[in-house]
Amino acid sequence: MDRITITPEVIILHGITTKKEFCNTEYIVYCEGDNIVIAGEQNGFVKNDNAYQIYPSYTRRIADSLDNFYAVTVDEIESQAYGAWMDGAR
Repeated sequence: MDRITITPEVIILHGITTKKEFCNTEYIVYCEGDNIVIAGEQNGFVKNDNAYQIYPSYTRRIADSLDNFYAVTVDEIESQAYGAWMDGAR
């Protein structure tokens, strides 16, 4: 499975889920063109030097613009991070 590379310039948010049911999943939210994408950790991405290598199967589009992303709640972000991780695990 090929990975994509993202650099710090496109990262909007980097965090870890806080709700117990989301298993402390680390995540990265980044811009991919006009879309805002979330990548769930646990093999979903690896940091190499100043970039991240991301498996596309561990990602989800969570907004179609930066303005729409700002309307997404923390709960929705955490749920999508966990869901992206689970998508990749399947």
